[in-house]
Amino acid sequence: MTTIQISKKNQERLIRIISDYQKKIGRRVSYDEIIEIIINHFEASNRAMNQFKNDFGILSGNEEEVWTDLRNLKSQKDEKLEQYTK
Repeated sequence: MTTIQISKKNQERLIRIISDYQKKIGRRVSYDEIIEIIINHFEASNRAMNQFKNDFGILSGNEEEVWTDLRNLKSQKDEKLEQYTK
């Protein structure tokens, strides 16, 4: 094991993430496990963004704005699907 130093603010945020995740899955998780989950999420997000760039490289505009708009559209779609499945 390795020791890492993080700010108090990030420690508090990490604890909140751990707490939320533990509630979601119904069991305790370690710092190592949650950091791995965060890293995997980050890497998956980067892969998705790179794939998007490859597929839709001809789009113009601010890249971050386009990505934010796509996230919002996905969120709206997910909300609609949730409404239909209730």
